[in-house]
Amino acid sequence: MASKEQVEFYDNFIDHFESQMDNGRNTDFRNWTKKWIYKPKKVLDLGCAFGYNSAHLLETGCEVHGIDISPKCIMKAKRKYSKGVWHCGDITDGFDPGIRDFDCVLLSDVIEHVPKDRHEHLFHVLGEWTKPVSILIASIPNPEIHERVVQQTYQPVEEKVEIPELLQNMQEGGFKTIISLFLLQGIYYRMVVQKIGAAK
Repeated sequence: MASKEQVEFYDNFIDHFESQMDNGRNTDFRNWTKKWIYKPKKVLDLGCAFGYNSAHLLETGCEVHGIDISPKCIMKAKRKYSKGVWHCGDITDGFDPGIRDFDCVLLSDVIEHVPKDRHEHLFHVLGEWTKPVSILIASIPNPEIHERVVQQTYQPVEEKVEIPELLQNMQEGGFKTIISLFLLQGIYYRMVVQKIGAAK
Protein backbone atom coordinates (compact mmCIF):
# COMPACT_ATOMS: atom_id res chain seq x y z
CA MET A 1 0.00 0.00 0.00
CA ALA A 2 1.26 3.45 -0.86
CA SER A 3 2.14 5.29 2.35
CA LYS A 4 0.53 8.55 3.38
CA GLU A 5 3.93 10.18 2.81
CA GLN A 6 4.05 8.94 -0.80
CA VAL A 7 0.52 10.09 -1.58
CA GLU A 8 1.09 13.53 -0.05
CA PHE A 9 4.43 13.85 -1.87
CA TYR A 10 2.87 13.28 -5.30
CA ASP A 11 -0.16 15.42 -4.46
CA ASN A 12 2.33 18.24 -3.89
CA PHE A 13 4.57 17.33 -6.85
CA ILE A 14 2.16 18.44 -9.56
CA ASP A 15 3.94 21.75 -10.22
CA HIS A 16 7.20 19.87 -10.78
CA PHE A 17 5.51 17.42 -13.17
CA GLU A 18 4.02 20.35 -15.09
CA SER A 19 7.35 22.16 -15.28
CA GLN A 20 9.01 19.04 -16.71
CA MET A 21 6.27 17.69 -18.99
CA ASP A 22 7.77 19.24 -22.13
CA ASN A 23 11.44 18.78 -21.33
CA GLY A 24 13.56 16.89 -23.85
CA ARG A 25 13.32 13.53 -22.07
CA ASN A 26 9.53 13.50 -21.81
CA THR A 27 9.03 14.85 -25.32
CA ASP A 28 11.38 12.17 -26.64
CA PHE A 29 9.50 9.47 -24.70
CA ARG A 30 6.18 10.56 -26.20
CA ASN A 31 7.63 10.59 -29.72
CA TRP A 32 9.22 7.18 -29.13
CA THR A 33 5.93 5.64 -27.97
CA LYS A 34 4.33 6.68 -31.26
CA LYS A 35 6.69 4.28 -33.05
CA TRP A 36 5.18 1.39 -31.09
CA ILE A 37 1.60 2.61 -30.77
CA TYR A 38 0.92 3.72 -34.32
CA LYS A 39 -2.75 2.71 -34.53
CA PRO A 40 -5.62 2.77 -32.02
CA LYS A 41 -4.83 0.59 -29.01
CA LYS A 42 -6.03 0.10 -25.46
CA VAL A 43 -3.28 1.63 -23.34
CA LEU A 44 -2.57 1.58 -19.60
CA ASP A 45 -0.33 4.35 -18.26
CA LEU A 46 0.81 3.20 -14.83
CA GLY A 47 2.06 5.99 -12.58
CA CYS A 48 0.52 8.44 -15.02
CA ALA A 49 0.72 11.59 -12.84
CA PHE A 50 -1.74 13.86 -14.68
CA GLY A 51 -1.40 12.03 -18.00
CA TYR A 52 1.18 14.11 -19.78
CA ASN A 53 3.06 11.11 -21.20
CA SER A 54 0.02 9.26 -22.58
CA ALA A 55 -2.72 11.80 -23.36
CA HIS A 56 -1.22 12.48 -26.81
CA LEU A 57 -2.30 8.94 -27.73
CA LEU A 58 -5.94 9.98 -27.38
CA GLU A 59 -5.48 11.99 -30.57
CA THR A 60 -4.64 8.79 -32.48
CA GLY A 61 -7.85 7.09 -31.34
CA CYS A 62 -6.32 5.10 -28.49
CA GLU A 63 -8.36 4.26 -25.40
CA VAL A 64 -6.10 5.53 -22.63
CA HIS A 65 -6.43 4.54 -18.97
CA GLY A 66 -4.11 6.07 -16.38
CA ILE A 67 -3.54 4.94 -12.79
CA ASP A 68 -1.75 6.94 -10.13
CA ILE A 69 -1.66 6.95 -6.32
CA SER A 70 -2.15 10.74 -6.15
CA PRO A 71 -5.79 11.90 -5.98
CA LYS A 72 -4.76 15.44 -6.98
CA CYS A 73 -2.87 14.21 -10.05
CA ILE A 74 -5.89 12.16 -11.13
CA MET A 75 -8.25 15.10 -10.60
CA LYS A 76 -6.00 17.24 -12.79
CA ALA A 77 -5.83 14.51 -15.47
CA LYS A 78 -9.64 14.35 -15.58
CA ARG A 79 -9.85 18.13 -16.05
CA LYS A 80 -6.99 18.42 -18.53
CA TYR A 81 -7.55 15.29 -20.64
CA SER A 82 -11.23 14.48 -20.32
CA LYS A 83 -11.19 11.89 -23.11
CA GLY A 84 -8.91 9.64 -21.05
CA VAL A 85 -10.05 7.39 -18.22
CA TRP A 86 -8.15 8.13 -15.01
CA HIS A 87 -8.08 6.02 -11.85
CA CYS A 88 -6.62 6.63 -8.38
CA GLY A 89 -5.18 3.61 -6.62
CA ASP A 90 -2.22 1.32 -5.93
CA ILE A 91 -2.34 -1.86 -8.01
CA THR A 92 0.40 -3.47 -5.90
CA ASP A 93 -2.05 -3.35 -3.00
CA GLY A 94 -5.11 -4.79 -4.71
CA PHE A 95 -6.56 -1.78 -6.53
CA ASP A 96 -8.36 -3.03 -9.62
CA PRO A 97 -10.23 -0.71 -12.03
CA GLY A 98 -11.91 -3.75 -13.58
CA ILE A 99 -10.45 -3.08 -17.04
CA ARG A 100 -8.76 -5.89 -18.98
CA ASP A 101 -7.31 -6.68 -22.39
CA PHE A 102 -4.79 -3.84 -22.61
CA ASP A 103 -2.61 -3.90 -25.73
CA CYS A 104 0.13 -1.83 -24.16
CA VAL A 105 1.39 -0.69 -20.74
CA LEU A 106 3.46 2.49 -20.33
CA LEU A 107 5.91 2.63 -17.41
CA SER A 108 7.65 5.96 -17.73
CA ASP A 109 10.03 6.60 -14.81
CA VAL A 110 7.77 4.70 -12.41
CA ILE A 111 9.31 1.27 -11.70
CA GLU A 112 12.07 2.77 -9.57
CA HIS A 113 9.39 4.31 -7.34
CA VAL A 114 7.72 0.97 -6.61
CA PRO A 115 9.27 -0.99 -3.68
CA LYS A 116 11.38 -3.84 -5.06
CA ASP A 117 9.57 -6.47 -3.01
CA ARG A 118 6.42 -5.64 -5.03
CA HIS A 119 7.94 -5.83 -8.50
CA GLU A 120 7.18 -9.51 -9.10
CA HIS A 121 3.56 -9.04 -8.03
CA LEU A 122 3.25 -5.88 -10.13
CA PHE A 123 4.19 -7.65 -13.35
CA HIS A 124 2.04 -10.65 -12.51
CA VAL A 125 -0.95 -8.28 -12.24
CA LEU A 126 -0.01 -6.55 -15.50
CA GLY A 127 0.20 -9.97 -17.12
CA GLU A 128 -3.37 -10.70 -16.02
CA TRP A 129 -4.66 -7.35 -17.29
CA THR A 130 -3.12 -7.48 -20.76
CA LYS A 131 -3.88 -9.37 -23.96
CA PRO A 132 -1.95 -12.56 -24.79
CA VAL A 133 0.14 -10.54 -27.24
CA SER A 134 0.86 -7.13 -25.72
CA ILE A 135 3.84 -4.92 -24.90
CA LEU A 136 5.40 -3.04 -22.01
CA ILE A 137 7.07 0.25 -22.93
CA ALA A 138 9.35 1.41 -20.13
CA SER A 139 11.89 4.04 -19.18
CA ILE A 140 14.21 3.26 -16.24
CA PRO A 141 17.17 5.23 -14.86
CA ASN A 142 20.59 3.75 -15.55
CA PRO A 143 21.46 1.93 -12.29
CA GLU A 144 25.14 2.83 -12.75
CA ILE A 145 24.30 6.49 -12.05
CA HIS A 146 21.46 5.83 -9.61
CA GLU A 147 22.78 8.15 -6.90
CA ARG A 148 23.14 11.08 -9.30
CA VAL A 149 19.61 10.64 -10.66
CA VAL A 150 18.14 10.36 -7.15
CA GLN A 151 19.83 13.56 -6.02
CA GLN A 152 18.10 15.55 -8.77
CA THR A 153 14.55 15.02 -7.44
CA TYR A 154 14.42 12.73 -4.42
CA GLN A 155 11.13 10.87 -4.07
CA PRO A 156 9.86 8.73 -1.16
CA VAL A 157 10.77 5.41 -2.85
CA GLU A 158 13.96 5.39 -4.90
CA GLU A 159 14.95 1.85 -5.89
CA LYS A 160 18.10 0.99 -7.82
CA VAL A 161 16.62 -1.17 -10.57
CA GLU A 162 19.04 -3.58 -12.23
CA ILE A 163 18.03 -4.57 -15.76
CA PRO A 164 18.49 -8.39 -15.41
CA GLU A 165 16.37 -8.42 -12.25
CA LEU A 166 13.73 -6.24 -13.89
CA LEU A 167 13.52 -8.51 -16.94
CA GLN A 168 13.18 -11.55 -14.67
CA ASN A 169 10.24 -9.92 -12.89
CA MET A 170 8.66 -8.99 -16.23
CA GLN A 171 8.88 -12.64 -17.25
CA GLU A 172 6.69 -13.53 -14.27
CA GLY A 173 3.87 -11.73 -16.06
CA GLY A 174 4.63 -13.41 -19.37
CA PHE A 175 6.60 -10.48 -20.84
CA LYS A 176 9.51 -12.50 -22.16
CA THR A 177 10.55 -11.19 -25.56
CA ILE A 178 12.81 -8.13 -25.66
CA ILE A 179 11.91 -6.12 -28.75
CA SER A 180 14.05 -3.07 -27.98
CA LEU A 181 16.52 -2.25 -25.20
CA PHE A 182 18.96 0.63 -25.29
CA LEU A 183 20.63 3.23 -23.11
CA LEU A 184 19.65 6.80 -23.93
CA GLN A 185 22.41 9.39 -23.45
CA GLY A 186 23.89 7.20 -20.72
CA ILE A 187 21.07 8.16 -18.35
CA TYR A 188 17.89 6.17 -19.05
CA TYR A 189 17.22 2.70 -20.35
CA ARG A 190 14.35 2.44 -22.78
CA MET A 191 12.78 -0.93 -23.39
CA VAL A 192 9.93 -2.63 -25.18
CA VAL A 193 9.13 -6.14 -23.95
CA GLN A 194 6.46 -8.28 -25.56
CA LYS A 195 4.18 -10.79 -23.92
CA ILE A 196 3.65 -14.02 -25.80
CA GLY A 197 0.86 -16.26 -24.56
CA ALA A 198 -0.95 -16.30 -21.24
CA ALA A 199 0.67 -15.22 -17.99
CA LYS A 200 1.58 -17.83 -15.39
